[in-house]
Amino acid sequence: MANVRKAVATRNAGLNALRDLIDAGASAGVIEIRSGAQPASADAAETGSLLATLTYSDPSAPAAAGGVLTFSAITQDLSAAGTGTATWARVKDSDGNTVFDC
Repeated sequence: MANVRKAVATRNAGLNALRDLIDAGASAGVIEIRSGAQPASADAAETGSLLATLTYSDPSAPAAAGGVLTFSAITQDLSAAGTGTATWARVKDSDGNTVFDC
């Protein structure tokens, strides 16, 4: 199978769409850092313990350029929710809608 190679404009469009999903809602999106096994899909319920919640800037990033999306400052969680080993994260918009897992 041949490799898929996207034009820079295509990469920028996809990254800007991802940014727009993170920025949906009335305030900043978040990254939830979790322990345990990552769910089989980002549509499945969260698993493991919530260790910390990091907050994106609002908006989370300027427009993608050169096929790269560079996020603005992300605020650390000064009162982490739990202890344990971070194994996966879920990115959500400010309304709690899942954007992606990583």
